[in-house]
Amino acid sequence: MPVAFNIGINPSMPVSASGYRSSMQAQMRKIEDAYATMFEAVRDVSPEVIYNALLPTKTLAEYYTPVKTGKLRASSYLEVTDRGDTPRVELGFSKGGDPAYGAYVHEMVQNYHAPPTRSKFLQAAVLEDLPNVARRLVEGYQTQLGL
Repeated sequence: MPVAFNIGINPSMPVSASGYRSSMQAQMRKIEDAYATMFEAVRDVSPEVIYNALLPTKTLAEYYTPVKTGKLRASSYLEVTDRGDTPRVELGFSKGGDPAYGAYVHEMVQNYHAPPTRSKFLQAAVLEDLPNVARRLVEGYQTQLGL
């Protein structure tokens, strides 16, 4: 169960108090089940919601990506991957190290890039778009869960 609601009871309380606790636990079990159902629904739609929330961030990162040959910009990706039982959404460039210079271009802040391109292109996009991602997440969950 992903959530539990409980009120502790001091062992020094009279035996009759434990009856109240049992009654409360039985009533709360139904509520816990409802919460569990809601949390499972959120978990099930999370990869899609997160993916969609990050699509504009990917576009912004591509916009900021320096272009010499176009390979680095073309290497951008946004995908849902599995980490055991937990899906994960990954946004990045140079997957598998191709092109090999992706991290170098990202980190070499002393190198000039014609605006709007820049070093730290992924980091800049992720930080700049964070408030918008939060809003898109809320909207996405509301849509997917029918809220």
